Amino acid sequence: MFNELTSSTINPSLFNGYRLLAVDDSDLCTAQNPEEFNNHFSNTSNAKGYNLLHLNAMYDLCNRIYVDSIVQPGRKEDDGMEKFIISACTWTVFPNEDNSTWKRIYTKWLPTSEYELADIPCIECFYPLDHIPQREIWVPIL
Repeated sequence: MFNELTSSTINPSLFNGYRLLAVDDSDLCTAQNPEEFNNHFSNTSNAKGYNLLHLNAMYDLCNRIYVDSIVQPGRKEDDGMEKFIISACTWTVFPNEDNSTWKRIYTKWLPTSEYELADIPCIECFYPLDHIPQREIWVPIL
C-alpha cells in the first residue's frame, strides 16, 4: 500500500545517486485476547498473557517517509525478511545518538574522510539497555 502510494506521489530525493532505505521491525502489543492463537502469548497457565503483532516497516531516510510495511501475527515464524550474507569488510562504527547521526555520516564524515563506501549495506545495531552505547551505526568502508 505505502509503496504504491509513495511511488505515485513523490520523485524521491537521492544521496549521491542512491536511495537510502532503512528497514526496522517492532512488536506491537494489542488488546489481550487468548482466543487469537496467532497473536496470544502466555508464560504460565494461570497468567493473563499478552497479544503481539509484528511490524516490518521500510523508511526512506532522505525523503522522511515510510515507503512500505507489513503487519503479521506475532507467532509467525517467517517475518518475510530475506537472509543476506555480508562479505568480510572493514567497518567504521558510530554511536547513534540521535536522528542526525546518519546525516552527519553522509554529509560531514564521509566527504572529508579518506574512505569510500563499500558496496554492501550499512548496519544499524540496537543493544539492550544495559549496553553503552545503546545504538550504533556500522558503515562498510574501503
